[in-house]
Amino acid sequence: MPGRIATLIAAGLFICRMGQAAAQSPTVPEKLNIEQAVTIALANNPKMREAREEIAAAQARVGVSKSHYYPQVSFNGIGKLGLSGATNGLGLLGLPASPFWRNLADAGNVNQDIFDFGRTRHSTAAARAEVDAEQQSFDQARVEVAEKAKTVFLKVLRTQRIAQVSEQDVRERQAVERRSREFYEVGLSSKLDLNLADVGLSSAELALAQARDDEQAAWMELYTALGVPEGARYNLVEPQISLVSSEPLEKEIQQALSTRPDLKALKAEIEAQHERVEYARSLRHPFLKGVFSGGYARFATLTPAELMAGGLGLFAPIYTGGGLKAQVETEQANLEALQARYQSESLAARNEVSLAHAELRKALDSAQADQRIAAYAEEALRLAQTRYQAQLVSFVDLLTAETTAESARAHYAQALYDYQIARARLNAAMGF
Repeated sequence: MPGRIATLIAAGLFICRMGQAAAQSPTVPEKLNIEQAVTIALANNPKMREAREEIAAAQARVGVSKSHYYPQVSFNGIGKLGLSGATNGLGLLGLPASPFWRNLADAGNVNQDIFDFGRTRHSTAAARAEVDAEQQSFDQARVEVAEKAKTVFLKVLRTQRIAQVSEQDVRERQAVERRSREFYEVGLSSKLDLNLADVGLSSAELALAQARDDEQAAWMELYTALGVPEGARYNLVEPQISLVSSEPLEKEIQQALSTRPDLKALKAEIEAQHERVEYARSLRHPFLKGVFSGGYARFATLTPAELMAGGLGLFAPIYTGGGLKAQVETEQANLEALQARYQSESLAARNEVSLAHAELRKALDSAQADQRIAAYAEEALRLAQTRYQAQLVSFVDLLTAETTAESARAHYAQALYDYQIARARLNAAMGF
């Protein structure tokens, strides 16, 4: 029995230790590819939520404008003792506004716009165009957020790759330093060779420290773009990078002019402003409205003719002191300003695509050239290491080959990601 109890205690202690070890073990980083990064950024970015609410507000304004197509039904009542007309400030309609000294009345009222020379039609069309503009603004925000997420994602990978190259350089410089020290101690090399090896190792360690600092800064930028807490653990998945030439510049410019959401939003705003101009012009025409009121009022005799009222009302502006004319001129000037703004934005879009196209071409040329240079530098380093071991070249020649290979590796790693970043920026400039 005591043995059984001891066995149970030992098992319990073992389970507790295993639980503590599991709790203390580091969390495995979550794998994250560039498409998932974009999805997270779009879900968390406040700009996207703001754009969605702007669309909802614009859609609600369409409902406000369309409501004038339908009857407006209301109820009001009054208990009055005093001069007729003295309670007009209440804004009552129908029977409660009847002109009697003593009055107790209530009524249901129906108002209907019958003919307004396009006021409702133009205001509704303008509101619908505003919805289209807000939807295009939403798409533009999506493009900007996605571009930012892609760019900083690639920046993190670029800094990680440069840090890996720097770590490899440090290991190679450490090996060179050890060999130089061994050769110096046995009298096979000079003090100068050892000093050069120490300098090379110190330079590589400094480059590694700077690369790690750049990587940390890139991670902070990625956390901000994704909208996640700082320190979240991700294992970034390398995207497939293929060096592909871009389309002809003019084709990309035409594509941008037809697909960029910001330009589409401006077109929708111009359409809405056209409708506002027509609305302002319609205010200069007559306005016909109908009303019906029925209920109870304190009359001496209660007949249908006394308890119901209906009529048509016509309002026609004759002279407004130039107010309506000025309103039309104001809306027309706003329309012309929007058209000028569209031309300016189109020129800016052409320039943005041209610069992004040139940046991509430059990055492509650099990546292709650095790829060849890196291959040549690696081959030269292997040859220098072999010849140095055979005492056929000096230590300075070996150090020069290692420095050249280190620089070539770093430049190629940076050029490869710079190309992908330039590709993302060009796509964003074209509205993708």
